[in-house]
Amino acid sequence: MVLVDGEIACRATPCALPLGVHEVSMHLELHETRRERVTIDAAGLRWPLRPRFGTVSVLSTPAGVAVSVDGQTVGATPLLGLRVQAGQHEVQVGGVGCYRGSRRLVVVAAGSQESLNFTVEPVLAALEVRTYDDEGNVVGAEVDVDGTPVAVAPAVVAVPVCSALLELRPEIDPEDPPPEQLRPGRPVHRIALALEAHEVTRFDLVMRPGHSGPVTVRHGAYQIGIRRPAAGQPPSEPVLDVSLTYDVWVQSTEVTQQQWLDVAGNDPSGFVKCGRDCPVERVSWFDAVHFTNLLSARDGYESCYELTGCKGTFGTGCNAGAAQCDGDYICQVRFKGVACEGYRLPTETEWELAAAGDRSDYLAGDVGWFQGNSGNSAHPVAEKATNSLGMFDVFGNVSEWTHDFYAGTRPSVPQTDWVGPPSGRNRTAKGSAYLSSADQMRAGYRYGVEPEFRGTGLGFRIARTVR
Repeated sequence: MVLVDGEIACRATPCALPLGVHEVSMHLELHETRRERVTIDAAGLRWPLRPRFGTVSVLSTPAGVAVSVDGQTVGATPLLGLRVQAGQHEVQVGGVGCYRGSRRLVVVAAGSQESLNFTVEPVLAALEVRTYDDEGNVVGAEVDVDGTPVAVAPAVVAVPVCSALLELRPEIDPEDPPPEQLRPGRPVHRIALALEAHEVTRFDLVMRPGHSGPVTVRHGAYQIGIRRPAAGQPPSEPVLDVSLTYDVWVQSTEVTQQQWLDVAGNDPSGFVKCGRDCPVERVSWFDAVHFTNLLSARDGYESCYELTGCKGTFGTGCNAGAAQCDGDYICQVRFKGVACEGYRLPTETEWELAAAGDRSDYLAGDVGWFQGNSGNSAHPVAEKATNSLGMFDVFGNVSEWTHDFYAGTRPSVPQTDWVGPPSGRNRTAKGSAYLSSADQMRAGYRYGVEPEFRGTGLGFRIARTVR
């Protein structure tokens, strides 16, 4: 509407105005009023009017969904205080990519603050998972998608099309469940997903039997060392009578790169291209005990190592391409003892009892990666056969840190709950590695390593006393 000298000249533009000097005002809904004293000539007036604005906030469950206003993409939820021209607008959330579209009309008054909250549904795809044992028999496996349990394989299940990660775990036998107290427990097969909307994506996977969590070493009387000495057996491996007054769980596999990454947030390994199921390596003894403390803290347990006066940086591996180095991370360490409830490194006794199973002498290369079959590289855990207790890779792949200080000889009298010498410089490594010779593939094989050493042939596994 146009007023000239306070009188209505017309209710809508365009319209004819009287010539001369006049006070003119223009009024348009949802726009600011404009009023001026002007000279009107034959050319008339061309006045732009400024629109009035309000704001609208757009929220959604879940967040991170694309938002468009009147067909124009303006961002993603949560979108707070978006400035829009006063009036009616169409707001859409989703409709592209991962989520189905949802639309609403909103009227925004000048100066108002409007808010819209959407619940959006994902676009779905079908995932078919079938799992087998090594002999081709169908076996069950728990199926998680992006950390959420969705099914037990074999199964066909609808999942969001933008799902990123498939995880499979061997199904627990309710009549013979593994102990839950030692995490991370059962192995995880991880597969990155790239799904298509309304299409079926199929996976046929082999779940290796026996790779199902910790092995329990029961309390009792045992022997460690070489029972049937071979020619040239080193003096550091004589038979020693040992007794345990407690049960202990020892992880059935070496700590993997994925386990390390989940807890420590990085991967110091030299064989990164080997994959996340390969053992973590290039970790020092100090790195390993620090990791067990982090794992204990994550799971709400007491830490088993008191670390003080630490210098350097935890878990940084070596320079790119270096097979070994001396790490700069060094601490004063006090062990709280095998009664500690948290995670720790196994003692040499615990490790050797778990590794030997029903024997402690030489075992052939069919149970481990060594010089004769490794191709000069570490390999994913649990690809070789287990020992009689269900332990993987105790011979070959990577050697493993144990808790104990190293001494070149063992005691000559029986030991109870033995944790090695009370002091020393080096720590005891067990298990041989991918470059070891065949005659080193034995449970009794042991050697001393400086605790700050990091190398591609040295990793660890975790243990926890049973309470």
